[in-house]
Amino acid sequence: MFPASLGRPSEADYTRRLLTCGENHCCDIVYSDGIVGVGRRSVSNMAKQTSQRRATLTETVISPFLSWRFVKFCIVGASGVVVNLGFLRFFKGLEVQVNLASAMAIEISIISNFLINYSWTFRGRGSADQSLLVQGLRFQVVSMVGATVQFLAFVVFNMAWLLTMFDIPTITEYHSAADTWLERWLWHPFVAPPDVGNWVYLSQLLGIGIGTFWNYLINFHWTWAGDLDTAMHSERHDGAATLICIPTYNEAENVTRIVPAVLEQVPRANVLVVDDNSPDGTGQLADRMAGEDSRVHVLHRKGKEGLGKAYLAAFQWALERNYQYIFEFDADFSHNPEYLPVFAGLLHADKADVLVGSRRVKGGGVENWSLHRRFISWGGSLYARIVLGLGSRDLTGGFNGFRRAVLESIELDRVTSTGYCFQIELKYRAVKRGFRVLEQAIVFPDRVLGKSKMNGAIFAEAVVQVWKLRRVKPAQRHSDPQ
Repeated sequence: MFPASLGRPSEADYTRRLLTCGENHCCDIVYSDGIVGVGRRSVSNMAKQTSQRRATLTETVISPFLSWRFVKFCIVGASGVVVNLGFLRFFKGLEVQVNLASAMAIEISIISNFLINYSWTFRGRGSADQSLLVQGLRFQVVSMVGATVQFLAFVVFNMAWLLTMFDIPTITEYHSAADTWLERWLWHPFVAPPDVGNWVYLSQLLGIGIGTFWNYLINFHWTWAGDLDTAMHSERHDGAATLICIPTYNEAENVTRIVPAVLEQVPRANVLVVDDNSPDGTGQLADRMAGEDSRVHVLHRKGKEGLGKAYLAAFQWALERNYQYIFEFDADFSHNPEYLPVFAGLLHADKADVLVGSRRVKGGGVENWSLHRRFISWGGSLYARIVLGLGSRDLTGGFNGFRRAVLESIELDRVTSTGYCFQIELKYRAVKRGFRVLEQAIVFPDRVLGKSKMNGAIFAEAVVQVWKLRRVKPAQRHSDPQ
């Protein structure tokens, strides 16, 4: 019930309320005056109508500034000024020619601003198909045009002060140095701005304001256009035709807890525990669960060969059977089973071919991680994005779902990565073959029980392996099975 005095909700409000009821269900909104606002309508049709509605001027121009994102953008801009001045002083100390020193300092500040805006201000915006290089080039263009806009505004305001505040002889004297009308009004103000006293500082501030307005608005709508975490509404899926692959090595403390937790969320799914001959008896515990529940399966391997090999064995096992959706999932509860129904629903509804549980889109994050681990994870993804030219923000994450057609098409027998780089290679191969990758936010806590398998050797392997992945050639995308 909505009080009539508050007015009728917008179409977006209708959509939000319909989504809570499920597609093709009756979800009437009744006002206190008895009028039915919305009757039996499908969520997909309503969402389609909402997305097709033309954005208003307020939504396009004003709304982007009414957020903390704009405050962050201004803070980053201020930091860029500090970086610029610092490097200008540094280069002048090296006796670099002043114009060259200024140009280098400006470029360094632009790069600094881009990286901070990418990872902080505009986190959660942009296209997953847009590479970091493309975003960087767009930011460069916007910054250079913004500097020109700022300077133009400075000149215009200076001329305005001259025309409105000084007498005719003063204006005539200023223009006397210019020969033609074109030079007088266009060229002369650039090379010899009028002396308007302290008003020059107001002109500078107004120019900076207009330049900042331009930079933020164009970056918002072009460089980082669209929300990566745009709501992909889908009913919760029960897990039919879905296999959850859980590799284990010494996970006896977790395996008997994680498997029931997964099946509670997706009761029609199957779970495959891939155990690498764990000394602590994880495999035997998994066998016991499999004997008690037909949805649980166990794949025993001879020994520890790395996460990549374990998943490859699981994928092959899945493709030999009739599973249509295959998920990678950690045994240590760092992946929350409560995400599974929605993620499975997205694949089932054909919203994506690869579903990535992302820590680096809006709403995602990590908990209880050390600064060292945060740096390695963030740096690894950024490094891979730059080298491979990928748009996905969380390339190293291990909570991923695949449609069967993806795994059949990406030549699993040619996957060479085994450790940290394995997840990067799977995503890269999928993108190279034209499959759709969708990132959805997850919160990734540190494991509660057991010990992390991450080490320096795995990370070092990834640094080299990423460059080898560039040899992967695009291939004809296979048709999805009917």
